[in-house]
Amino acid sequence: MIGVPGTPISFASTGIKGASTCLPIMRPVNISALAITITTAITVTDAIMTLKYRPTPGSASGEVSLGTMTLPVTGSAIGKQYYKKLTSYKALPGGEIVLDVTQAATAGAGIGGVLTEEVTEPPGNVPLMVASA
Repeated sequence: MIGVPGTPISFASTGIKGASTCLPIMRPVNISALAITITTAITVTDAIMTLKYRPTPGSASGEVSLGTMTLPVTGSAIGKQYYKKLTSYKALPGGEIVLDVTQAATAGAGIGGVLTEEVTEPPGNVPLMVASA
């Protein structure tokens, strides 16, 4: 899930929405799809968003765009889920996934999630993963 569980992401304004749209990476994973469940119907204009991986939380430096999704006005009923398959991308601990709304709808909101597969990776191969004493 992207963001705070049960807290929808607004599609009524552009940009990265802060804490409500960030997903910290806690173990190496391959990200393969983005899903959005509609909680408030989209009106007037389609909402367009891009899923991004940031190697450093809170910083756009080195971020990678993983895919773009369009949520159409037509058929955006509450409870409907849209998904987009992505080219698999390996995300490492210490990074974060963010959702950037690049075209706002007049109204609309949803809860985002990503499909991931855990990658078996020895901690020594992940620079930002450090064993605690």
